[in-house]
Amino acid sequence: SSLVDGMGFLHAGTDSVYLRSGITDIETELRAQIQRAQQMGIDITHLDSHMGSLFIKPENLQLLIKLGREFKLPVLLNKPAFEMLYHVNVEPMLSDREVLVDRVFMLQPEDYKKGTVNYYTEVFRNLQPGLSCLLLHAAYDNAEMKAITTEHPDYGAAWRQADYNFFTSAACKKLLADQHIKVIGWKEIRDKLFRN
Repeated sequence: SSLVDGMGFLHAGTDSVYLRSGITDIETELRAQIQRAQQMGIDITHLDSHMGSLFIKPENLQLLIKLGREFKLPVLLNKPAFEMLYHVNVEPMLSDREVLVDRVFMLQPEDYKKGTVNYYTEVFRNLQPGLSCLLLHAAYDNAEMKAITTEHPDYGAAWRQADYNFFTSAACKKLLADQHIKVIGWKEIRDKLFRN
C-alpha cells in the first residue's frame, strides 16, 4: 500500500517513492515484477530503477543489489551518479559479481533542442575508455506513442522516433566503427558474470 497514491496508482515521482514507500512493499513489488517477467518467458538481462527511484535511499539500493544476486542479474550501477546525485557510497555494498558503470549518457531536453544527431555524435566522438551506458528511448512516432506520452513534452513520441532513427542509421554504425567503440549489451554482461 505504501507504493500507491490515494487513487491507487504507483507514485508519479521519485520524491514520493522516497518519502512514502516502505522497504517491505518495495521488495514485494520487485519480486512480483521479476517473477512475472520470468513466467512470461522474458529473458531478463539486468535490473534498473526507473528514474532512479530506488537509488536515493541506501536500503532500497541494497535491496536491488540483493535481488540481482539472488536472480543472477546485473544491476545498473553508476558510481559517479550515486556519489554526486544521491550521496550514496555504493562500493561497500558490492561483491565481485557487480559491475560499476563508468559513465551513463542520456539525451536531456536541452540536448534534444540542439539536435539528437549532434548529441550522440558528440558523445561517441568524446567517449573515454571504460564501460559506458547509453540510455535511450527508441520508439515510433505513432498514435499509440503519442497517446502514451501526451503529458510529456519531453521524451515524447517525436523524441523517441529521433532516437530510433539515429540508432538504426548507417551514420550511427559508421560513427561507432570510426571511433572503435565496442557495443555490448546487458545480456553479455549477465552471461559473463553469472552463466559462464
